[in-house]
Amino acid sequence: MASWKSLRRQLTQDLDQVTWINKVVAFWSLAPLNSRVLDYTQLSTWPNPWQLLDHGDFDENSVSLGMFYTCALAQDARWLNQDLELVLLHDLHQHRKQLAVCVANAWLIGWEYQTMKSWQTQRNQVIVQNRWRCDLEKYLPVPV
Repeated sequence: MASWKSLRRQLTQDLDQVTWINKVVAFWSLAPLNSRVLDYTQLSTWPNPWQLLDHGDFDENSVSLGMFYTCALAQDARWLNQDLELVLLHDLHQHRKQLAVCVANAWLIGWEYQTMKSWQTQRNQVIVQNRWRCDLEKYLPVPV
């Protein structure tokens, strides 16, 4: 929890956008991955940021949720709430559904482990099945 707080304090306006996002990706790439932990179909069961970190079990979906919370709760809010979306993506070619984070309609993180992708490139390869933004009063994703 302390390391996550430290990361959020490091995410300041003096960083360029790519460095800022890469810090988030690098932090979450250290999370130990387990088999399925978060059920992306059951929003009511999703943990808030502190529950997510306290529980300590992560899969690709919970890492994406953690990235989403990190971006939304960074010390210096780089993007407005509408610029951060947690998205449920369906890749028909790979037969895969997974949560990821779309940042400023430009970057996609959490879709591929330890990478930041261009959303413009990736969006033609997937179907967006759902979108959420962060409700900062409840610290939970809400449907868009």
